[in-house]
Amino acid sequence: MKRFLIASLASLIIGVPALAGLGRAEAAEKDMPVQSPLKDEMQTLNAVFQKVVTAVSLGDGEAVTRALEAMHGKEERTAEALHSGAVRPPKNADKLDEFERLDRKFHKELDLLASAARKNDRQKMLTLTKRLLDGCVECHSAFRR
Repeated sequence: MKRFLIASLASLIIGVPALAGLGRAEAAEKDMPVQSPLKDEMQTLNAVFQKVVTAVSLGDGEAVTRALEAMHGKEERTAEALHSGAVRPPKNADKLDEFERLDRKFHKELDLLASAARKNDRQKMLTLTKRLLDGCVECHSAFRR
């Protein structure tokens, strides 16, 4: 069962395409406009989950914790941009309440993953990582073109 879940997690993360665009540091270096906080958060999540899937499969809670550190502040910047109208989901932008509900749920589960990682609870990390990746697919199905 564990091998199946690990294989499922790996196939999900490999199958999730990286979003196009430059990150904040790259954009600043190239003197280009900074991308939206939503794209920045999604690109960071993509990179984080590549590390998380590997760390969870190895039962390395410390590596999961380190990977998740990159997410600090992302939720708040995205929420601020959504509320100001600076950013909208590319699809179903009229369902912003649902988007925000999914986002809050996702970030609460990220916090649970961080807690499980601090305890090095491999089974809990595995379960939460799968649930989080399922959440990525659910949200992308509803809000990404």
